[in-house]
Amino acid sequence: MMKANNRFMQNILFVVVLTTGINCLGQTPEQVQLIEKAKKMQDSIMNTSFFKNLEAQAQKEEAQYQTRTKEDLNIIKDTVQRTDFPLHVENFPFETMDLVTYPLGMKEPISIGEIKKGGALHFELPKTLHVPEEQLGSITTDLATLFLSNCSNYAEELNTAKDVMGFKMEQIGLETKEGRYAGVLFVVSSEDMIPWLEDPMYMEPVLGSYYQLVYISKPVDFIKDCEFLIDSGNGDVPVHYSYDLKLKQGYQFIQYTLKSIHKTDPNIRASFPDKVEVTTVKELPKALWVGKYF
Repeated sequence: MMKANNRFMQNILFVVVLTTGINCLGQTPEQVQLIEKAKKMQDSIMNTSFFKNLEAQAQKEEAQYQTRTKEDLNIIKDTVQRTDFPLHVENFPFETMDLVTYPLGMKEPISIGEIKKGGALHFELPKTLHVPEEQLGSITTDLATLFLSNCSNYAEELNTAKDVMGFKMEQIGLETKEGRYAGVLFVVSSEDMIPWLEDPMYMEPVLGSYYQLVYISKPVDFIKDCEFLIDSGNGDVPVHYSYDLKLKQGYQFIQYTLKSIHKTDPNIRASFPDKVEVTTVKELPKALWVGKYF
C-alpha cells in the first residue's frame, strides 16, 4: 500500500509537469519560465523528508515481501479450488484464529494456517520443522511404531524404514491471536462420526471417513496390512487395517475409511470398526470441517 501511494504521488507530479509543458510548448518566455518553476516544485517535493520516508518505507515493504517469498519455499500452499466441499467451517462465531498443532506441548504451538472471521480456512502446512534436533527426536518415531504398534507382526516390521520418522496429530487446535487455546477442528465425512472420535470406548462408530494430520521426515511409500485382536466382550475379534500411503516430507493429511463395523452388546462395550483402509490425501481433504469451541 505504501509503495502504491508513493507511485501515485510521483505520477501526479509527472502529470503536473507534463501538462504544463504541453500547454506551454512553443509559447512565450514567461510560459517557459512557468515550466521551469513546475520542475523545481517537483524536485522540491521529491526531496522533502516526508517523501523520502515514504520511499524508504516502500523499499522496506518490498524487501519484507521478497523475504517472505523466499521463506515460503518450505510451506505447502493450498491453491486447490473446491466447490462441493468448501474449505470452510460453518457458523464460526469468532474473529480470526490460528490453526495450530502441539507436538511439543501447549507452550510451543506449531502454526499450520488460519481460520478467518466467517469460517474460511487457509492452510500453510510446513514441510520442515525448525526445532532443535533433540526436541524433534523426542516426539518422532519410526513408521512401524507410528502405524503398526498394535499389529501382530509389529516386531517384524521394526526392521524396515528405520530412517523415516514421524508423528501423528489427533486434532487441529484453534488458538486466539492472544495465544489462548480455544477449540479443536474435526475433519470428517459426517458429523455423526465425531462422538466416536472423542470417546471410542463408549460411543458408536459410523461408516465413513475421518482425516488426521501426520508429519513425516522423508518421502516414502508405506504399503502394509495390519491385523490385531480386540476383546468384544464376547470373545476376541480380528481387526484389519490396510495402509496404502504415498507419504511426502512434512505435514500432510491421511484418510481413515471405516469399511466395516463389528456390532457388540452395548451393555458391555461400544461397537468398533473391524476393517479400515488408510490412504493418502493428495490435496486438502474434501470433507466437513467442524469446529468445537471451549
